[in-house]
Amino acid sequence: MSTDRFKGNIFVSNLPEDFSAAELASLFDDFGLVLGAKIMRPFADRAPVGLVAVAPQTAAEKAVEELDGHLVGSRKIKVQKAKEEERPAKPAPQAKPAAKVARVRKAEPAASVTYVSSMYSVPKPATRAARPLIVERRPLRRV
Repeated sequence: MSTDRFKGNIFVSNLPEDFSAAELASLFDDFGLVLGAKIMRPFADRAPVGLVAVAPQTAAEKAVEELDGHLVGSRKIKVQKAKEEERPAKPAPQAKPAAKVARVRKAEPAASVTYVSSMYSVPKPATRAARPLIVERRPLRRV
C-alpha cells in the first residue's frame, strides 16, 4: 500500500501520541473490512490524526456513528466521514480540426517609399508572394 497518496473514507482526530496505525486498524476491524490505516502528525503541537479505509460504505457509516466520542487511552476521539477531494472535471474531447488550407498571398504593388539604411537610402523592394524556403544541404569536400 502506498502511503503517500492514501485516501481513507474515515477521518479520526484527537488520537493519543503513542497510537499506531495497527492499533487504529484494529479499532475499526469489528465494523467491516479495513483496507488500510495511516497516522499523520500535521503539526508538532497538536494531536495526531488518522485516516482509515473501511469497506463497505455502510460499515464505515456505522463505525462513524458508534466510535465518535469513544474513549481511547485518555482521550475522546472524534470520528467523521472524510471529505473527498473535488477534482476538476475533464473537458469533453473535441473533434479534430479540419485540415488547414494554405493561403497564397497576392503580390502587392511596389511602394515608392524609401527607407534609410545605415549608410544610404534605397527603394523598398516590392512584396512578393510567400514561397517556401528551399534549403539544400551538401557535405563539405576536403581538398
